[in-house]
Amino acid sequence: MRKHLFTIGIVAVAILLAPSISSARQKNYSVTIPKVLSYPTTNFTFSTNSFFEGLSSVKALDVRVQFDNPNWSASVTEVRLRGGGPGTYFKLACAPTSAACMKQVGPAGTYSYVLMPEGSAAPSKNGQYALTWDVRPPGDVVADILVAPEPSTLPLLALGLAGLFFVASKKLASNRG
Repeated sequence: MRKHLFTIGIVAVAILLAPSISSARQKNYSVTIPKVLSYPTTNFTFSTNSFFEGLSSVKALDVRVQFDNPNWSASVTEVRLRGGGPGTYFKLACAPTSAACMKQVGPAGTYSYVLMPEGSAAPSKNGQYALTWDVRPPGDVVADILVAPEPSTLPLLALGLAGLFFVASKKLASNRG
């Protein structure tokens, strides 16, 4: 009887811990913003342990940025992803040696992609999303497609089913013996 209770306890703890273990798994994202005016197509790739719940844990240094124009060079200086309110944006600074970037953005040498409308939130569920971004300066709007990764529901389902199978098999074995 004690062995049976111990097994049930282990399975219950595993089921309770599964969501936190699952949410700690890194998720990879990719945002591609199409070319607008003289700004090149921009690809942001990053990973996060959170799933856009409130302010995510993405740091500017963790965001990889690529451009389709080899003469364009900039780095991400600030990123804010909000799943529960306004304020999602990527801020970039031109490399001083990138004449194409400096010419487009002017003497400040910085520009941002801001999710529009300003009150919209970043996607928080898996799927494909059409998003609208405002590039500042000059303030022109461009649309993109974002594919958010699948959440960890399948591993959780598998773990739960394995636990139920284990408990059921133990119960059947104890009834036979």
